[in-house]
Amino acid sequence: MDMDKLVPDAENLSGFIEQFSVFAKSPNGVEKLRNLILDLAIRGKLVFQNSNDNSIGVLWKEITAEKERLVKEKKIRKPKKLPDVSNEEKPFQIPNNWKWFRLEDLYYSISPSGKKLKNSEISVEGEYPVVDQGKKYIAGYTNNADLLIKIPKPVIVFGDHTTEKKYIDFDFVAGADGTKILCPYIMDEKYFYTYLLSYKLENRGYARHFKVLNANLMALPPLEEQKRIVAKVDELMALCDKLEAQQQQQAKNVLRANTAAINALLNPSDPKASFEQNWQRIAQHFNTLYGCTLPMPKGEGRKKKHLVGLENVKALRSVITSMALMGKLLKNQDNSNAHELLLDIFSDQQEFLSKRELNKLLKISSEIHQEFIVPDDWIWAKFGQCVMAVQTGPFGSALHKNEYIQDGIPVINPTNIKNGNIVPDNRVTVDLSTFERLASYEVRENDIVLGRRGKMGRSAIVKEHQSGWLCGTGSLVIRTSPRVFNEFLTLLLGSKYIVDQLTKGAVGITMLNIGQSALLNLNIALPPLEEQKRIVTKVDQLMALCDQLEQQLTQSYSDAEKLMQVTVKALVA
Repeated sequence: MDMDKLVPDAENLSGFIEQFSVFAKSPNGVEKLRNLILDLAIRGKLVFQNSNDNSIGVLWKEITAEKERLVKEKKIRKPKKLPDVSNEEKPFQIPNNWKWFRLEDLYYSISPSGKKLKNSEISVEGEYPVVDQGKKYIAGYTNNADLLIKIPKPVIVFGDHTTEKKYIDFDFVAGADGTKILCPYIMDEKYFYTYLLSYKLENRGYARHFKVLNANLMALPPLEEQKRIVAKVDELMALCDKLEAQQQQQAKNVLRANTAAINALLNPSDPKASFEQNWQRIAQHFNTLYGCTLPMPKGEGRKKKHLVGLENVKALRSVITSMALMGKLLKNQDNSNAHELLLDIFSDQQEFLSKRELNKLLKISSEIHQEFIVPDDWIWAKFGQCVMAVQTGPFGSALHKNEYIQDGIPVINPTNIKNGNIVPDNRVTVDLSTFERLASYEVRENDIVLGRRGKMGRSAIVKEHQSGWLCGTGSLVIRTSPRVFNEFLTLLLGSKYIVDQLTKGAVGITMLNIGQSALLNLNIALPPLEEQKRIVTKVDQLMALCDQLEQQLTQSYSDAEKLMQVTVKALVA
């Protein structure tokens, strides 16, 4: 993308409009375009000024006469005289035939007084629409004609608590507290509404904002130019709506295409086809699926910087892990099989348990549920058949929070298990005497620590320098067998089919907890040892590819964001 060609100068607005679709693809592009349109409109940069328009002085005289008439007819109280806007107060330059005014000088309020309708009295159907300060344009309906407010011309409803702004051109019933009705004097009502939309009001929570609104200024052009501005804003906003609808549909199409491609990978029409053969279906459309910088559709992960491509890469990571653990990623390259492996592990277990280094394994169910079909050299087993022992961390009664010290012996809680690594917190450690009292919970090199509370499936291998740390209250320590590859076990524990089993076996309402029994009775598909190692190597290679994809998408996001910032700066200069 040639940034210099896309960034317009302030005199070449038409060139910018021609590139609307390009800028709309930038991060939150459509939303930023809408804000930019409003910004340009209130600065007099959206349409040309016409020397044949009446002067702003003529309009102000008409506004003054309108005020006097309304006061005389006792429709409004006599407005207080407000000071002129000083040069220091003016936020930006405006065309010579415009003038700055205080907002309160340009409208009067219509008070609903005793005509407000309580929320509990709003109906789904009725003769008269109810407008309140909520996000919904129409809050509901009522049949109570006594509450109807008949407006002399279009008005703006402002939410005192919510700062919502609504252009209303029909008679209505006002909602409960916080509904302010603003009726502009002689000017284009949609211009007044457009200008209000451009205000960036201080967020005061549910406190009142009407005074904050009234503290603003408004730049007023001649009436004829107001109408031209409104027409151009409507035109460009309609274009934004169209672009957004197109983006939403494109984003949905790419997400659906990725789901279909992944399903074909997991459930191929030809079961005998290799992973490489099935992968070609994705490879043919790889850039479309995983290079897509469109934002996620509304309601589907609208977090900042969350793109369709990133969502698809996330799904790709999941399918890579799933295929690996189903035996669909690689083929066995030797004659070994997991049946013999399981017998060898059982023999090791008997020898290990005789030493009583950790608690004995609890009773394991003999009923094994096969979650899916696996290769002939694999075997379905219980998790407890594949490890030496499992130990639950100390209960809260054995280790209290007030026993934590700074820079002592680290305690491994679930929050310390991050992305497959143990990340200690120097504020969550214990002194030597506490450690010695809880020595049975000491972890050793090559143990696996699993979080048993909250998010299921978090695990990490204990490294050499972490040996001698303490398993925390919300964790489990797993002493593994040398006949099972630890990295394969951690990959397994974080997989969807294992997490689903852990979640099903967990207890608790506010926070899920798993016990030893739920862990030991997991149904797992176990391949031969050497194949476990090859699977982990292959998964690591493919995850590195996913990392690269995410970095490229993030960089594209950053570049597009910078382009938009430069564009806005050039246009409003």
